[in-house]
Amino acid sequence: MKQQNRWNKSFFRESVISIKKLRRKPLVALWTILEIAMVILLMVVVGSFFLDQVIYLNRLKLLAFLVIVLIVALCRNVHYMVKYP
Repeated sequence: MKQQNRWNKSFFRESVISIKKLRRKPLVALWTILEIAMVILLMVVVGSFFLDQVIYLNRLKLLAFLVIVLIVALCRNVHYMVKYP
């Protein structure tokens, strides 16, 4: 759990740093903004999924949730492949 907290803090710290570097490295900063948007979207979907649809398991919503998780994971991996080639 402590490691998870460190990773979360690191994610947001790196996000703030890359937004500050928007003019020098615009692609990295824009990629980070996309990652933040995806994390926010993921939190909204998870919240909606658990609060509103616990009783009615809809396969489409479950699929959308899994696709968003996959996209967020891919975004993080591509970011580090570009950042540290």
